Amino acid sequence: MKLLICLFALLMPAYGIPPGLPIPKWYEGRIQGREHPTPDRSTFLDFQFHSLLGPLEKAHLEWHLPEGVIALHPENLSRSLPRTSHVSSSLEVRFTKPVPGLSINATLRLSTPYEELIQKALDIYSNEPSHAQKQIQVRIGNLRSELRLNFSLPLYLSEIEGRWEMPAPAWSLMKEGPLQGWLQWLPRTPLSLEELKSQHHSARQSLESLKSQPKALEKILSQAPGILLRLEQELSFSGYQIILKQLENQADPQELKKEISELTSQILKFHNHDYEMILALQSLLSLAKAISGDLASAISGLTDTTRTMTQSPSRAYLLFNLGILCLKASREDTARNYFQEAHRIQPGLFWAKKQF
Repeated sequence: MKLLICLFALLMPAYGIPPGLPIPKWYEGRIQGREHPTPDRSTFLDFQFHSLLGPLEKAHLEWHLPEGVIALHPENLSRSLPRTSHVSSSLEVRFTKPVPGLSINATLRLSTPYEELIQKALDIYSNEPSHAQKQIQVRIGNLRSELRLNFSLPLYLSEIEGRWEMPAPAWSLMKEGPLQGWLQWLPRTPLSLEELKSQHHSARQSLESLKSQPKALEKILSQAPGILLRLEQELSFSGYQIILKQLENQADPQELKKEISELTSQILKFHNHDYEMILALQSLLSLAKAISGDLASAISGLTDTTRTMTQSPSRAYLLFNLGILCLKASREDTARNYFQEAHRIQPGLFWAKKQF
């Protein structure tokens, strides 16, 4: 245990505070997408920049697009800008394939406004000691003659949804077997069922060993809480993937329902409650019920879950799955309502819109 804590201490990054006054903020800029990214459809990216020091000199804007995103007018990817204090530029793009967690970037190159920036610093720091004022002037004077200001916009585009941010829970579409058409949490793991069970057993043993030593556990929680979180996540993630693989292999749904209940009870006893994992397990529980022929109970259980967890990031995906269950029960109108509600909550979930 001492070795574990020592290793953690060695791995902790050291942060230093640079001496002197910081260079004042002198600009505002950002990239925005007008509409949620959708495959094979175009949208506009808008770049906005405002200088608080007056007009920019020799400014040049360059867009940098990840693979899977193309500009409909490539000539707009790079252009020189007129002398102005405000830049507004748009780029029409189209998405040709999934883009799992990359960024759209823009670089603004311009001549460093030395005089204006020094004057702004002196105005802001007029009450600071003279040596501090001289130091900030030197720091500004040492800046490169050409500044490169970088801006980025996160992009997440899967086969079911598009966002200008990374989703907290990442859900994906099941395309075959008893889970076909279902949305499931987490991507499939390359590990075999036996490897997952070994990982699950190891995490369980480590957690039990740690919790059997109250003093050691208390020390971990105070000095390295991430270690406990990692073990709990490893146990819950491997347990979830084990159940998912068994569902895909058409294991006995009754036995799987017991495993889901046991894993849910374990997670509720964790120091860090992962409610999104619990919701994902409830989704699998409804699927197991449906596979076993108890479609009414599957719909009822998932309906109750979506009613109680109204603020969860996973709610839209659970509503989608509820719509799939209603389709299986030949309740088309109710299913359409659930798909519409899922899309209303998460407008980037274009897969739900396709269902109605």
